[in-house]
Amino acid sequence: MQQIKFGSDRYSVEELTAEIGTCFLKSFAGIGNEQFENNVAYIQGWLEKLKNDRKFIVYASSCAQRAADYILNLKPEEVTEEVVETPQAVADDLPF
Repeated sequence: MQQIKFGSDRYSVEELTAEIGTCFLKSFAGIGNEQFENNVAYIQGWLEKLKNDRKFIVYASSCAQRAADYILNLKPEEVTEEVVETPQAVADDLPF
């Protein structure tokens, strides 16, 4: 397994993915909004590290949604809202 350097773009996207996924799961579990303030601050910090490039938030959000669906054992036909996949152009443009 390849070691990912702390603070690298790849590490930052993984942190974004995990934190956004946490928000999705908290929302699903009905955990109150007051807890989201810390999540938002953490997400903003990693986005600043990534120079607020929107492609990272789109990519991380897509990965987080897939992870949350997997954790919740949701199958595509059970998801009620349309899931938007990361456009290939965005994925191809990521620096890792």
